[in-house]
Amino acid sequence: MRLAVPAALSFAVAAMAAPPIAAATPAAERIEIPIKLVEQADHNLRFSIPITVGGAPVEAMLDTGSGGLRLLAGAVPDGAVAPTGRRSVATYGSGVRLIGEAARASIGVGPATVELPVEMTRKIECVSEKPRCPASKVEPERYRIGGDARRGEGFAAILGIGLRPADTPNPLAHIGDGRWIVELPRPGSAAPGRLVLNPTEAEQKGFILHQLPAAARRDAVGGPAWRDNQVPACVLNLDAGTSECAPAMLDTGALGFRFARREDPKPAWPAGVRAAIAFKLDGDRQIEDRFTTNSRPGTRVRYARPTTDDFAEGLNAGFYPYFAFDVLYDAKSGQIGLRPR
Repeated sequence: MRLAVPAALSFAVAAMAAPPIAAATPAAERIEIPIKLVEQADHNLRFSIPITVGGAPVEAMLDTGSGGLRLLAGAVPDGAVAPTGRRSVATYGSGVRLIGEAARASIGVGPATVELPVEMTRKIECVSEKPRCPASKVEPERYRIGGDARRGEGFAAILGIGLRPADTPNPLAHIGDGRWIVELPRPGSAAPGRLVLNPTEAEQKGFILHQLPAAARRDAVGGPAWRDNQVPACVLNLDAGTSECAPAMLDTGALGFRFARREDPKPAWPAGVRAAIAFKLDGDRQIEDRFTTNSRPGTRVRYARPTTDDFAEGLNAGFYPYFAFDVLYDAKSGQIGLRPR
């Protein structure tokens, strides 16, 4: 159920008024890629899309909470990429750090190809704050991204399509208009998910937009980058009549709502709480979606200390909002838009 949030709701962060999206460039080809849902043994959900690297097919975990394409050893044949010697590092909320070398590659997303750096991961470790991260549970050569490798889960590649700067660029930001829509597949639904690149003008209608602040640095090849964890949001406890607000990131690679704060973490919310995730967009437009905590995937609400990451403090809203909203990204203007599904 989706209702307007009462006007009295107080948000801890202010939204910036967003200008309208410009019409799509006629020359940009609309591309639709299926998004696959993978339910793991512990009922966690992951999402992936098919891509190619140097012509070799790869199933990559789709992650809106990071930037750039990263490949584990053996993900593509020798010769599919051209190493550059430049160091590349990515740290994830799980505590896993991938360290490797930037390599030039031809990345294929549907019929589109783009020549950009990717990371060939050479070392996998846990950050000091999370010494028991998933990478600590298996030998490095067995590790897989986003799953328990002991059960044969996870991926040999992760495609970060967030708007933040990273050591390797988000390929979608350099294809056509640099706009895309994420429509995740829902658990138990026969309807497929889809990633739409260069959406038509008609497909962009109905989104409520939020203008992100520019990041302190540009992406790895000089394109614009944005602080994509600055979407104003509150998680509402409807039973208690309280709310907790923070700048938020929508993250298909995260498994629930997680507030990261420097102070000692609070206990997780108990199961069965009537709750809602609420967003304030386009200056003063407010929308919400209601759920019950721990009732289905993505509905756990918990607290944690941040990792050593520029974007770690605030709210990681996980993948649940994508079940309630289509999400539009515009890499050129730095906008994120939500539209009720």
